[in-house]
Amino acid sequence: MNQEKLNKLFQLATGKGKAKEEVKKFVNNASRKKADKAKSSYKGYKGSYTDPITAWTRWYEDMKNNIDSSNADDVWSFAEANYPNGREEARNYLREQTKISGNPTKRESLLREQLTKSPSWLVQEKIPELNEVGALVSNQNLVKARKIYASVFEKNLINLPLEELDSDVPTEVHVNDLLKLELLGSIEAASIVNGRFAVASPDGTVKPAFMLEDPGEIVEMGTVDPSEMDILTNVVPEIATPLIESALNSTRDITDIGNKAASGAALQMLKRGMPMDQWGDAFSLIGQNDVNLGMQGLIENNDYDYQDIARLTAESRSMYGGMQ
Repeated sequence: MNQEKLNKLFQLATGKGKAKEEVKKFVNNASRKKADKAKSSYKGYKGSYTDPITAWTRWYEDMKNNIDSSNADDVWSFAEANYPNGREEARNYLREQTKISGNPTKRESLLREQLTKSPSWLVQEKIPELNEVGALVSNQNLVKARKIYASVFEKNLINLPLEELDSDVPTEVHVNDLLKLELLGSIEAASIVNGRFAVASPDGTVKPAFMLEDPGEIVEMGTVDPSEMDILTNVVPEIATPLIESALNSTRDITDIGNKAASGAALQMLKRGMPMDQWGDAFSLIGQNDVNLGMQGLIENNDYDYQDIARLTAESRSMYGGMQ
């Protein structure tokens, strides 16, 4: 093959130069020839069937392979003009042929396929139906996407040590931190540092989510479209809230048990005569300045005379407010 022909093929393949117009012209000519073939064959069908309706119907169905978006109006004009029962009945026939049942996904696919071979008047009639079916399909896809996303998100969240979250921080605040990381596409890189959700920035610095303001600080960033945003802002709180709330409650229960144990130990130490200069630590654990108990412990566990007790009473009054 010479270079000129090679250049010609290249232009046809890439759509460059005049080749684009030539391809368009070629396609239009091919469509016109198929339309002419379809119309010229009708006479043969009329001669083969005694019933004119049957002849027309068989002809039109057999000729569908010759119909495309470029010649659909041309072929239909001929078909409509030759339908034995008139123009409107011909259109009613075609309307019936494009009625499709089944699930929305199948209906949308078949309807789009049919409309590529339909005349413009039918396409216009079918646009509302196509939009309606398309909306149903989009909604179904959204529901599926929501279920898949929820499953993946829940698995990622369960893998984090939620019991390490700061129980003094409200659940809603933790959820908002998590939502921020998820919107920025960083949940898989998230960790819990000092009781808060955090993520590593590009320089390797680990930052809590509440300190992140610029998405550029996140290791992984993603573009969130409106439908995805809707899923994120609904699914994240829906899944995260009960999980985080449960983890925080467990932490609070453990802390409460620890506090009670520490408080009990402090009370026992006071009863056993804890030195007065250590009472402050014990009082912080039991939640009150129980000077009476401290003095009682010192008196019962030591051999003090009246002067010692008076001195200790004065010291306790000076340090902790005295006996009640």
